[in-house]
Formats: sequence, structure tokens, C-alpha cells
Amino acid sequence: MSFVGEVNKMYSRAMQKIKETQNLSEVSQPFKQGLTIESCLG
Repeated sequence: MSFVGEVNKMYSRAMQKIKETQNLSEVSQPFKQGLTIESCLG
């Protein structure tokens, strides 16, 4: 029983990390596009 609980905790932690990294990449995506546009103009 406790083993299943530990696995669930690890799984939810991993999912949280994946969500965080996805959010980071989504936030940095427009920023990267802005940088490429600036370098093209400059």
C-alpha cells in the first residue's frame, strides 16, 4: 500500500515537472521568435 503511494507521489512530481517545462517552453517561444525577427531587421 505504501509502495503504491510512493509511486503515485513520484508520478505526480514528474507530471508537475513536465508541466513546468512545457510552460517554460511556451513562454520562451514568442521570445525566441522576437529575437529572430530583431536579428533579421538589424
